Amino acid sequence: MTHAGATSIPVPDHLNRTCCPRRSEHGQALVLLLVLLGLAASVFVFSTASNVSTYVSPTAERIDRDALAQAKAALIMYVTITNLNTNRPGNFPCPDTDNDGIANLYSGSNCPGYVSGSNVYVGRLPWQTLGLPDLRDSSGERLWYAVSRSFARNPSCLPSCSTDLTSDTLGQLTVNGRTVVAIVFAPGRVHGSQVRDAANENTASNYLDGENADGNNATFASAVATSTFNDRLLTIVNPDIMPEIEQYVAKKMIELLTQYKAAVGVYPWADQYNGDSNASGIQYYNHWRFPCGAAKPTSWGGAGITLPEWLTNGCDNPVTGWTSVIYYAVAKNRLDNGGNLCTTCTNLSPPQLTVDGVDKDVVLITPGGYTGSPARNWPLGFGTITGYFEDSENANNDDTFVTPTAKTYNRDRIFTIP
Repeated sequence: MTHAGATSIPVPDHLNRTCCPRRSEHGQALVLLLVLLGLAASVFVFSTASNVSTYVSPTAERIDRDALAQAKAALIMYVTITNLNTNRPGNFPCPDTDNDGIANLYSGSNCPGYVSGSNVYVGRLPWQTLGLPDLRDSSGERLWYAVSRSFARNPSCLPSCSTDLTSDTLGQLTVNGRTVVAIVFAPGRVHGSQVRDAANENTASNYLDGENADGNNATFASAVATSTFNDRLLTIVNPDIMPEIEQYVAKKMIELLTQYKAAVGVYPWADQYNGDSNASGIQYYNHWRFPCGAAKPTSWGGAGITLPEWLTNGCDNPVTGWTSVIYYAVAKNRLDNGGNLCTTCTNLSPPQLTVDGVDKDVVLITPGGYTGSPARNWPLGFGTITGYFEDSENANNDDTFVTPTAKTYNRDRIFTIP
């Protein structure tokens, strides 16, 4: 439901895709938006049947809930569709700090108004940048917005961004102790000493309450509305955005591998520990990580391929970057053995990869977004991968894989060639 002047987020009619979506369909992101809007009431940080406030009417709750749900959906769409094909997939817009509805431009590597050491950007929701109507809460106020610094830094910080955005990247904000990436706020009616005139319209403390009002730290709060606190809010966490971004990254990797095979005749050896292909023995290095550094038997550049900067960022660090969260395996008989295909190599059994018993040349597995629990561990060299993949068959470092059993939006996914 929307209030006057608002528009609805489009809803798809394909609700349960289980394979890799074509880019043009934007399938999984739109599925997420449907889930988001459909479940808004269940995640809304509002009064509940057991914790009812007399300070917010049911009508006000509905108006606030609808506005916040549209804002959250639009932010997710911006990150996973509108702004996805950039040099830093996953980047959020800066807040609007002058109340014109437009995300402010970066100042150096940060959004304007950044307080050193705070790891948060706070301002109004940039509704025009997000393609939204001029959303208002039940008190007629525009919405506010906070985002983790790591998720909204200027993409020009590549390749030296201090924090990579991947499936493992948690937000830097907390709401009642829960780690989140971003927050949208309905500020509610004015109270106490708040002054909401033109001179004070961009000061958070005149709109937000309690922990939310200072604008200089990453700690926020939600609570039942009272005479001194009436902020309503929705949060965005890593799993809200990463499934679609993972699929974009995996699809890009598949494109790069296909180009490499066309140019070289084989696929690159996998990386074991340092970003580079490790090709000292066919029995061990046909699976682990995508080689984002020095590919073998031919370099990426030698094959006429330039890797995107977001893929090479953090490449020499085996615990950061996209190649640290996506599993890569290639059939041994599609690898190089001193200038020849490994069709007569020793220790070749099995020569092919299989997924559900069907031969494949390449397998990539994405793990889904992360909330911080259970702990994830992808050790250096070959060990036991824990916390990433739901099916043990996909994490035991052999050449046999299965389609993940989970059907949730945030499940593991397998991408293959062919």
